[in-house]
Amino acid sequence: MGIENRKYQRAYLRFSVEYRGQNIWQKVDTENVSEGGLFVVTDKIEPPGSLVEIMFTFGGKDKRLVCVQGKVAWIRDKPVINPKGENLPRGMGIQFTKFLSLESRKFMAEQIKELNNEKEA
Repeated sequence: MGIENRKYQRAYLRFSVEYRGQNIWQKVDTENVSEGGLFVVTDKIEPPGSLVEIMFTFGGKDKRLVCVQGKVAWIRDKPVINPKGENLPRGMGIQFTKFLSLESRKFMAEQIKELNNEKEA
């Protein structure tokens, strides 16, 4: 098992995002999200370093549209089973490089913290 290098707290949620890459525009699901990025479940994988745009609605009772620019940080080109026996699908880890609204970034951080606090309670 590798060392966890994540800077931001993740929330394990599944929701749809609109993803636009160099030659791809698709609606895909995400499995987890943080203020720094997300993982998209897809068979249409782009190479690491590819620039992307992502749009999604995020939040609990107070939902907001979030628009970000990012880059493909890493890929999983085939499904795998992790040491816990969980199936991990094909897809891409996307690192956010720019939020089109600073308020969106703050909102996401607050919502993720709230979601994780609810799970711990």
